[in-house]
Amino acid sequence: MRVFVGIAGAYANPYAMRTGMDYQAALGSYTEVLERQDQGGPVTYMPAVAEGGESAMPGDEPYAYYGTARGASPHWVNEVTRASVRELITMDHMMGADFLSPKPALIVHGIVDRFCSPEGAEEVYKRLDEPKELVWVDAKRHIDLYDQEPYVTRAVDATAAFLEACL
Repeated sequence: MRVFVGIAGAYANPYAMRTGMDYQAALGSYTEVLERQDQGGPVTYMPAVAEGGESAMPGDEPYAYYGTARGASPHWVNEVTRASVRELITMDHMMGADFLSPKPALIVHGIVDRFCSPEGAEEVYKRLDEPKELVWVDAKRHIDLYDQEPYVTRAVDATAAFLEACL
């Protein structure tokens, strides 16, 4: 890898993931799933998104993209393994930033994002060595950086300029 570019990245850490959930209960539930699988039990699944009820990515915004025609793909199945959710709530993505340097790094992120925090993007940026750049886009929802103008063009332009300067 010669350059890192993160656009609307999920820079989660297990400490932040504990907010707004019964972390110990969730961790225990997913540990039970892994224990059953390790004993030869079946792999169990849950919806990635749902209009209501349990899902790996709860809430109206993930559903507005992945659960509708907006994000539809004929090859995508709306399910994830239950065990994979355990990885989401326990993995420290921040630590990865420590291993990116001295590679050039660009982070493009929305100023408001209920699902992938701007604070996480800023923390990763702080942990990187130069050369690095942080571009804030005036998006108000995480999914706007997927396919909405002018956010996509702003992200693409910033990426192209950064790659041209660094490669």
